[in-house]
Amino acid sequence: MKNILKSWKTTTIGIIIIIGLCITVYKDGMNIQDAIFGLMAIGFFLSKDGDQTHSENFTTGDHPDPKKEEK
Repeated sequence: MKNILKSWKTTTIGIIIIIGLCITVYKDGMNIQDAIFGLMAIGFFLSKDGDQTHSENFTTGDHPDPKKEEK
């Protein structure tokens, strides 16, 4: 649950998808595509932002050091 507050960007996208999904389901009913969007929204809601991954390679764009790679 810590990810929800720290990763506000993906949480916001998930909330927007859920709100749009609720409006669509209210107007037209539920179908398979709406169920898939619901699963995507849950994924966005619970995932970390790219800048919260604590990965040096992601933030700097460098390649990993081959000497430090696990074999």
